[in-house]
Amino acid sequence: MDLKRALAKHLHSVKDHHFIIVIDNLDRLPRDVLRSVWSDLEIFTSVTGTENLSVIVPFCSTKVSKYLNGDGEQSYDSKDFIAKKFPVVFRTPPIITSGWKDAFRTLWSQSFGANNLKDADTCSVILQRHSPMAGGLVTPRLQKRFINDIATTLLVTADKPSVVCIAAYIAICKYNNIAIETMLKRPDLAESNENVSNGETEAEKVAALNLVLSMDQTKLTLKALLGEDMKAGWPIQILQIHFQTSADIAIAELIDQPLANAFESQDGQKLASLMPYFGFMDSFVRGLEGNFSPSNIFQTLYQASKIEGCSIDALLPYVGERFKSRDELKKISPESRYFESIKGLISLGLQKSIFDSPLADAKSSFEQINEEAFDAESVDSYQEIISRYDQYLDSMGNRFEPLTLNSSEVLFHMIVPDQNLRIIDPDNINLSSKGLGDAVLQIASTEAVDLNMTPLDEEDWQHCLIAYFGKTRLSLAVRNYFLNDEQAASIATAIDINPAEERLWLAAAFFGDYSSSVPIIIQRHLSTNTSSHIKIAMAVIYMRQNLGVPLSEIPAIEKAFEEEPEYLEALVRAVTTSENLFKLALQEESSCLIAPILAKFIKNGSISNLYARDIYTSFTGLCKVLGEHDISKDEFLSWFTSFHLNPTNLPSLGSLDSLILDEILIASNATLLQLRAALLDKHFGSQVDAVSWLKIIENADTNEKAVLRCMVDMKLDFSGEKFSRMAVSSFLLKAIKTVPFVAPSEAAVSNTKCVLKLFDKDTRAVLGTELRSCVYDESTSVESSIFILSEFGALLSSITPRTTVEEERILQILAAMHSNPETTSATSDFLDSRSAQLATWTISKEYKDTYASLVTKLKARMPKIYEDLSARHGFRTRMNDLAKAILGK
Repeated sequence: MDLKRALAKHLHSVKDHHFIIVIDNLDRLPRDVLRSVWSDLEIFTSVTGTENLSVIVPFCSTKVSKYLNGDGEQSYDSKDFIAKKFPVVFRTPPIITSGWKDAFRTLWSQSFGANNLKDADTCSVILQRHSPMAGGLVTPRLQKRFINDIATTLLVTADKPSVVCIAAYIAICKYNNIAIETMLKRPDLAESNENVSNGETEAEKVAALNLVLSMDQTKLTLKALLGEDMKAGWPIQILQIHFQTSADIAIAELIDQPLANAFESQDGQKLASLMPYFGFMDSFVRGLEGNFSPSNIFQTLYQASKIEGCSIDALLPYVGERFKSRDELKKISPESRYFESIKGLISLGLQKSIFDSPLADAKSSFEQINEEAFDAESVDSYQEIISRYDQYLDSMGNRFEPLTLNSSEVLFHMIVPDQNLRIIDPDNINLSSKGLGDAVLQIASTEAVDLNMTPLDEEDWQHCLIAYFGKTRLSLAVRNYFLNDEQAASIATAIDINPAEERLWLAAAFFGDYSSSVPIIIQRHLSTNTSSHIKIAMAVIYMRQNLGVPLSEIPAIEKAFEEEPEYLEALVRAVTTSENLFKLALQEESSCLIAPILAKFIKNGSISNLYARDIYTSFTGLCKVLGEHDISKDEFLSWFTSFHLNPTNLPSLGSLDSLILDEILIASNATLLQLRAALLDKHFGSQVDAVSWLKIIENADTNEKAVLRCMVDMKLDFSGEKFSRMAVSSFLLKAIKTVPFVAPSEAAVSNTKCVLKLFDKDTRAVLGTELRSCVYDESTSVESSIFILSEFGALLSSITPRTTVEEERILQILAAMHSNPETTSATSDFLDSRSAQLATWTISKEYKDTYASLVTKLKARMPKIYEDLSARHGFRTRMNDLAKAILGK
């Protein structure tokens, strides 16, 4: 009360003056202090309105009421309390909606002049968008601070960047503590705002999202105004503002140097983190022109590509262009990670062609070392060259092209034993004639007999033999890699000195020729050797000579074959032929040993060309042997005819196995059809003369008979009719004219009949006319006539007698038939079958009784003729009388 009276007294003393007191920032006081000050305000407010004093107290009523409330009190109590304290209240709108931008323009004009108010408007939008104050308020104090910060930064930054860029940098990076890296990342990348905190509460997350969106809007504004060019665009200006330096140094600070560090340390993670920055692509292209190792570049890019969400597709064309026409890739010393990287990058789209030149160099080096003599001191160099070529092929997805070498030394020492090769395939490396010789010498060489080669390691020579010769197909071609006599002699001597050396016996299997001393050497050491490899070599030596008996007598040879099947197969493939296997499979002593090998080779297609003679001559035996190893006759035949079989190699018809002959005649496939055509042409065709045909007729063997029958049964085309007809005529006429008549053998007659069936109808008819004249020829014997009628009567078109001579001969034939019933049954059957023809015979008067009598006597054998004659006019009475007289009827 004393203070109030004192204040009133003082005001009254200066009543000619009116005082205004402004008490500001009341709402910024702490709660406890605010409550204390609030009670003191009554000193001033109690005298207002009656004295010359006015009090103005600007404050936020919401905040003050919250502070004045006690715990658990409702805010409306304190608001009523405020209303009682201040009877006159003026409420003002928020600063943002009350034209602050006009004030911002005024402040801007004071600092930068009135000529660039468009920049002022843009900056005011940026400030409003990124205001650090609660609720995004823009207070006069913030405006002043913002404009002062822009002006100060402009004064100290080189190259005078845009004030809009400065405004964006200050509002985003300074006021909102956003990292410069985040601001410079492109808004189109998902990870561009990964450094902005997402917050923990829902409100904080919403605020963080709004911050990201507003930052992206500002970037788009800057892009529209200034572009993104790295020489003058907004990103480079932001960098200059941040680093307070020139553009070159700024970009180097942000991207160039970190990029260089990433390449140097092969840090894909770092490279991936730089990629979202504005200007990264320009910096990357500049970096490619630097002195970075190509290996580092490839490996860093590949590491970056494996990071989730990182795509290097846009970078690869620049990398391809960088190394397209330069020789740098030839000079590097690649490692496994290098090849892994380029393989991965090629799969992602890197130009494969940039590695064509180093691949060509690697291939050239690879081929060069394979033509050189092996140098044990250069093993590391060989390995590096081979590995480099193999990994280039693998990385580029190229196949290993077939290669022919003149030397096997590096091949066998380095390539064949290498199990780590990915693309280089020894199976695609062929050896020339010289190379094959080297291969045998290389495998067979030992310390005792080096054969001018560096001997292979003990664990490698068998592997090389199996790997290289283990897939060789059996051929009839002469092996030009067999050892000559001089080499064979040195090997034989070395065997006697050290008979336990397996490679010496292997070399013996490669001898070009075997002298009589080789079996002696084998027998000398046979009982003392226990090595399966040596026993197999001995067995193969016998195989090459088709010696089945001594082969079967090698002790425990079956066990040796079972223990070393790969070694056995490789050696058999290397030195034997299909002829050896066929002949040994047919020998009883060696069949059980060789037949399984032969069957396996047939099933696996391991025979390139074959010795067909044994198949032609012993097909039945081979079918039996192979049938025990699950190869049927049809399978064996199908395999056999899958080869090109030259018909000129067919053996003589008589030596053909009957079973294969049957298959040829049936001709179930094109090959057999071709063989059949050749066989028929050769043995029964137009060039077979009459003499040869006569031999067939008189003495045909089993196969010839089979072919003739088949030709008849299958009605095959026959081109040998000309000479075969001559042979038939000659054969029959000779038999008929022979005096005394001797009937030909049944086989000859059967052969003749078979040949006759091959003739066409007209030829048989003409031949029948010749035979008819023989039947009725009075110079031939009646026996010959009976023979013709009984065996070849079917050829005669008519047997009706036409002349007195023919009448006499037919009566002679009937009389002979009556006298020799046992040997003429076929004749009587034939004549009876032609009863109709004899019925047309106008019998001479003088022969009627004789004919009637003979027919009556042969009534039982020729019933049709008898019946016809008995019914014939002029013969009825005669036949009845004869029947009573002869037959008693």
